Amino acid sequence: MASSLLFLAMTLSLSGYVRAENLTALPIICVKSDFYGDFCRTQGTAVPSSDAFHSFTVNKECVCRQACWAHPECVALSVEPISKSQNFECHLSKKGPLDSDLQLTPKATYIFTYKSLSPTLFIGMHSDGMHYLVPNQRKDWEDCKDECAKVPGHRFGIFHSTEQYNTLVEIQQEI
Repeated sequence: MASSLLFLAMTLSLSGYVRAENLTALPIICVKSDFYGDFCRTQGTAVPSSDAFHSFTVNKECVCRQACWAHPECVALSVEPISKSQNFECHLSKKGPLDSDLQLTPKATYIFTYKSLSPTLFIGMHSDGMHYLVPNQRKDWEDCKDECAKVPGHRFGIFHSTEQYNTLVEIQQEI
């Protein structure tokens, strides 16, 4: 096999959204968007301040998202309500979940783009309802498991059915 399988997101299509079951924490919603690029959103995780290239206060969560989408280098963001205020602290980052030590922060919202998972090849959703990403180089079992654990809502691809095995064969033919 040219490269080992890296990520697998458990997904269920919801009217244009893809909801990925996060096997380790809170639910994650992944959105396919030609305009903004494909991205995922989860609760309880934040960009560490050391990884933020820009931090500022906003009055609505959507202002933080728009600021990230407007900045060409932004691939991830977190937004968290400020205590005793109606405002939010926004952190924009050039680092995705693979390059950042994300913080568990109960009230924070974390959004990352699939382009932030570079250097991986995004294979997309297959007939089994899963999203697949493949690294650009061969990795061993432990490295793959460690990398997968860094990406909210994704897990190492372990196959338990004939359908999943057939999908793996299909992906192998695509790469």
